[in-house]
Amino acid sequence: MLFHMYHLIIILSNYSSAKFEYRRIFVIMIRIKNLIIKTFFFITIMGCSVVKNTLPNEFFFRNKDSYDEGYIMMLQTLSRKYYEDAIQGLNVLNITCLPVLANYYQQLELDLIYAYYKSNQFNQAEKRIITFMQSYPKHPNIDYVLYLKGVINMIKSQPIKDTECDQNPNKIAYESFNQLILNHPNSFYAKDAYKRLIFIKNYLARHEYAIVRFYYDQKNYISVINRVEQMLRDYSDTQATRDALFFMKDSCKRLNLNTKLKEIDQIIEINHLIRPIRRPIKEYLYQFKLKAM
Repeated sequence: MLFHMYHLIIILSNYSSAKFEYRRIFVIMIRIKNLIIKTFFFITIMGCSVVKNTLPNEFFFRNKDSYDEGYIMMLQTLSRKYYEDAIQGLNVLNITCLPVLANYYQQLELDLIYAYYKSNQFNQAEKRIITFMQSYPKHPNIDYVLYLKGVINMIKSQPIKDTECDQNPNKIAYESFNQLILNHPNSFYAKDAYKRLIFIKNYLARHEYAIVRFYYDQKNYISVINRVEQMLRDYSDTQATRDALFFMKDSCKRLNLNTKLKEIDQIIEINHLIRPIRRPIKEYLYQFKLKAM
């Protein structure tokens, strides 16, 4: 009997200590659970494919505070120039922002455009720019989007080789900067856009001039005349167009186009009185990372 009572006392005492241990373990488990959730949240923001595949993204952004935390984290990542990580995290935020906080979406798109641009993923950046401009043509930062579109296409046009380089990116850049200057003359980016516009216009004119020379050497005088007429429409205030007028004049002489000759003489005389736009200084060309022409 005493033996059984002794065992009962031991069991009860063990039960009390065990109960205390269970409580302590329970508290520890709660803390571990919270730590795991925070860890999963961080990994998901950084674009971990394992976590994204095992749990829906909405799990991590049930309220505005958690979303704000994730967005601030990605801005910090972006400012530290970890562009690839920022792109992954911003895409996660982009996917989940509509059901949580819709007004984040436009700013996220701008951040992604910038991140793709800084990571040299120019095609991705331009695709998002086009979509953004179609979706939000009246956005207050549309001047910034136009500016980036122009800069990206200037970069895509490199290396510059007069007749070999695809001129479409340069033309897109020209139109982007021109649209920015016309529609947003007071923009922070307008001054730099104007300088870039002059640079591109002079380059495109010189490209056309090289083609005119080629046609002239091939004795294709009709093509020379047509090409210079187009230059007069597009780049009339450039030195390259003025130089091309003399090839046009000689081509008209060889084809006996006397009426056309008089018109060309008048154009040459008028253009002689007008100062052409100058190319940007070499220091500015160096800033563009483009070679001086």
